[in-house]
Amino acid sequence: MSLSKETDRFSVEVETAEMSGNIDTPEGVLDGLMQAMVCQKELNWREKARHIIVVSTDAPFHLAGDGKLGGIVEPNDELCHLDDEGYYTHSLAYDYPSVSQINHQSLGNNMNVIFAVVNKVKHEYHSLVQEIRGASLGLLDAGENIADLIKGQYEKISTTIRLTENSRGAVNVGFSARCTHDDRWKIANECNDVKGGSLIHFKVHLSVTDCSSPEWYRQDIQIKPEGINETLTIHLETLCDCECSKKRDKMSTYCSNSGDLVCGVCICPEGEIGQKCECTGYDTALRVTDTSSCVTNNETHELCSGRGECKCGVCQCHSRKNPKEEITGKHCECDNFSCERVNGVLCTGHGTCKCGKCVCDHGWSEEKCDCPTTDEECRDEAGNDVCSGRGTCVCGVCHCHNGTQLDEHRYSGKYCQNCVTCLEQCDIHNECVECLSHDSGPLALTGCTNCSNNLNLILVDSMEEIQNIIPKAKTCVSLDEKGCTFRYLYTLSEGDRVSVWAEKVTWCPKQVNLIAVISGTIGCTILIGLLSLIAWKVLTDLHDKREYEKFERERHLAHWGREENPLFKTATTTYENPTYELDSCQPADQGKCTTPAEIQPTAMDSC
Repeated sequence: MSLSKETDRFSVEVETAEMSGNIDTPEGVLDGLMQAMVCQKELNWREKARHIIVVSTDAPFHLAGDGKLGGIVEPNDELCHLDDEGYYTHSLAYDYPSVSQINHQSLGNNMNVIFAVVNKVKHEYHSLVQEIRGASLGLLDAGENIADLIKGQYEKISTTIRLTENSRGAVNVGFSARCTHDDRWKIANECNDVKGGSLIHFKVHLSVTDCSSPEWYRQDIQIKPEGINETLTIHLETLCDCECSKKRDKMSTYCSNSGDLVCGVCICPEGEIGQKCECTGYDTALRVTDTSSCVTNNETHELCSGRGECKCGVCQCHSRKNPKEEITGKHCECDNFSCERVNGVLCTGHGTCKCGKCVCDHGWSEEKCDCPTTDEECRDEAGNDVCSGRGTCVCGVCHCHNGTQLDEHRYSGKYCQNCVTCLEQCDIHNECVECLSHDSGPLALTGCTNCSNNLNLILVDSMEEIQNIIPKAKTCVSLDEKGCTFRYLYTLSEGDRVSVWAEKVTWCPKQVNLIAVISGTIGCTILIGLLSLIAWKVLTDLHDKREYEKFERERHLAHWGREENPLFKTATTTYENPTYELDSCQPADQGKCTTPAEIQPTAMDSC
């Protein structure tokens, strides 16, 4: 389906599209991207519109050369091969496109490519985005709407103006910008957060550093905003030859009637030297006698700085095997090859070597021309704060904070984006460490994909010995999928490289037999109850026994006296009759009187 406003039809086409799968993991992303770029008429691309392509995938991509595995050796021709149904017809005829071909078409057709990918393939597509101008990368996290991602990336693209140029050879193009939110000029080729209708200014600095290649003398330089079909073309013609060089006075009298006078300088024939061709190059006697002008004003008194021969009072500097390397100067004291090098490149490729010193291009400084004069190299792709606000930018390199009074954490990474001592780092590395050290976890199914790119793992018997050697290493403790505990130490170095020391063994809890635990608990409870009753019974009997024995001892020790109770009264009481007389009984009363002996006591209850 070509570009149109029929959104309903687009939904139907997507829902009814044929689904297919690969035997291998990588997909033909670049094939589809190439056709979307070059099929301008077939897809109804508008010439003046902003061209945006969204690539959504969860797998890596095939590169140029992978087609050889299927017997396809013909390089991609960068042409449109779509049939009437919109299918690519030459997938078996041409190899996959190369990254440089994709970049070439992206620039030529003013394309902005948004790669919406999942986390597991972000490293592959991050590297791809670096090589394609106008490309950006967005991550599809769980539950995130792709429409929101596209909207965010589009706002970033539409509010950023970045100039590009296609100069070749020894032509150096530099830019200065004055953006809407800043009245100062700065060395940069882009402005961010540009609102619609606002005015921004750019200055272009052109310089030619070398005239050794005539094929670069004339060229057309195109300067254009990235992703927009507008171009400023500069027709550059480099004047490396003087006008006077066209006039040649042969056998000039000024040149001793021997040499040709060109631009005020004598061009001597072979075998003759001197400013006026007055000397013979092989005149040994003259060379020996006239050497004063071949010596510099230093203490060495070395002829021609030891890099040439003094002939006829003039230093003839030695030639080099490399024709681009030259020794120059009156005393052969200068050259264009002895300047400071970085990775074998003179002046870091950002300057010209003149007389042993680097003359830096616009925007660079220091002896090696390796120090940018702006902080742009210290900002990430999103244009955030310099060094993420966690360090200082020195010569385009972030020097991250290493623990301060205001922030006790240590940071690392190209833009100080990594927090070495923050706990979230453990969450980032847990899955990779578990996969590489114990072959378990969610990444084990994919062979620990991408874990080895930025992680260097070493297995150790114990972490304590590593902590003694590297005290600043951070400790992480985590649980694997079996519930076992694994431990490791890590440190971060430059380039986001992580060094990890992981213990070989994991610490797993023993399996608990619930039946045995429950049975044992019940049995112990009953046993404790019985033992408590027995103990209570024994203690009670012992207490009673002791009390009884005490009572018996006290009873045997008691001795009571045998005395009458003072309150006791007998049951018998005797009374005397006061009127009784023993001799008063008369004979006449005989039989009626009684003697005292005959009177019986009468029992009375005196109690």
